Amino acid sequence: MSHDVSWSRNFGDTSVSATWSHAQTRDFYSYSDLLVMKPLTPGEKEDATVGTRDSYGLSLSQSLGMWGSISLNGTHSTSWGSSAVQNNVSLSYNTTVRDVGIGVSLGYSTMNGSSEAGSDNNGSPVRMNSSLDNRTDRSIAVNISLPLGKWLNANSVSGNYSYSRYNGMASQQAGVSGSALNGAMSWSTSQSLTGTKTGNASAGYSGRFGSVSTGYSYGGDSKSVSYGLNGGLAIHRHGVTLGRQVALSGGNALVEIPDVSGISVNGAVTDWRGYALVGGLTPYDRNRINVDMSNLPGNVELDASSKNVVPTRGAMVEIPFRGHRGYRLMVTLRRSGDEVPFGSTASLKQDGEEAMPVTGIVGDSGQVYMSGMPEKGRITATWGEDKDAQCTATYTLPAKTDMSLLNEITARCE
Repeated sequence: MSHDVSWSRNFGDTSVSATWSHAQTRDFYSYSDLLVMKPLTPGEKEDATVGTRDSYGLSLSQSLGMWGSISLNGTHSTSWGSSAVQNNVSLSYNTTVRDVGIGVSLGYSTMNGSSEAGSDNNGSPVRMNSSLDNRTDRSIAVNISLPLGKWLNANSVSGNYSYSRYNGMASQQAGVSGSALNGAMSWSTSQSLTGTKTGNASAGYSGRFGSVSTGYSYGGDSKSVSYGLNGGLAIHRHGVTLGRQVALSGGNALVEIPDVSGISVNGAVTDWRGYALVGGLTPYDRNRINVDMSNLPGNVELDASSKNVVPTRGAMVEIPFRGHRGYRLMVTLRRSGDEVPFGSTASLKQDGEEAMPVTGIVGDSGQVYMSGMPEKGRITATWGEDKDAQCTATYTLPAKTDMSLLNEITARCE
């Protein structure tokens, strides 16, 4: 069993925090204890410490405004079954100079005292690495982050370099990473030198129909190459649709926006026929399917921008959105020389059960905006319940009217 107490407080630009941890029994081990513990081999001398008994920590951080920030951290710990005491102190400074991030860290730690054997819960003896007793460690680390993207006029490229020295042993690491194609493609490469030279490079691309990745790494006498391909495929009564994923343990949706491609739906994108495969839905719960209306073509009108679905586990639910292509019109309705009253409801009269209603509210000067309109049709304006409180206008667009533009017409409403 272990008890932990922590406290923190901010004083303007200064922050202070303190911690205390106590292991009530000698057979309690923290994660850091377990990392250095080894079972004793037959005949090996039992000369090691066991778990940490008490640990105290203090942290100070000070903001220096435009000059960066500085922090000081210290810990003091004792162990069960030994007189070993470990102290750690680190001082770090971080700043930014002309978009270049710079960090310097100094570390100092000591471990003094003798230790005795311990055992785990099964009675088996355990020991700590004896090289940790009566030793002093010093370290220095320098980190530099370079804004390569800004220097190269690329939005998503960054580089970093770090140098550290621990008890006379130097370590260096440098790397460059970035992304392209609006974040769809990412790449990175790095190399480190700590006695042995190691390095790796990787690249990945995530598209509307899946993702692909590849990587290469080396170190010492070993080399490795990796690659991956992820995606989903759904076979349905309308054909085959590809997507980023199909969740067999979750819910899935086949979204249909007829003949409208390139529309984002919950992160998926409709194909050339207007189908999108949306995976990763929560089964037996309400999920909202949202159509990104910002990239919907101006000449396309949908009956809704979102719908709810409750899929079962591993199921594929079909979600159709009714829509059609048409013209965007700013119609001025005239009635016996006067405008149609402000606030009237204008609706397109269409035949057939599958026809999607198109409506608008008449504004100033009898003008009403209506989208998804056919080349010719009938518009009925209503401003009351009486038969005299409505009128109908017939219109026909000129030949070669541009569907991508907002077209203005005037129609007589009788």
